[in-house]
Amino acid sequence: FVYGELTPTETQTPTPSNTPTATSTPTPTLSPTATPSMEPPPTFNVDPVDDDVVNEEDLLVIIILIRRNDVDPEILFQLSNLWKDLIGS
Repeated sequence: FVYGELTPTETQTPTPSNTPTATSTPTPTLSPTATPSMEPPPTFNVDPVDDDVVNEEDLLVIIILIRRNDVDPEILFQLSNLWKDLIGS
């Protein structure tokens, strides 16, 4: 079993997924990179225009995202509006 020759061919041609090693190897490499980038948008569902109520869970998610530095500028803009609404009320 030659494992060293399978790895470069898998990375160059991901289309032939007939071999079991080609399907099993990219799955662990894709999951750690895909989960951090896909997690923040679904977990942040606070819309400052439609939602008047901000839960403690939402605030915890906000704090965790800021500490992890995974917040994109658009979400930070929404957060600033949220904080203004919270302080004003």
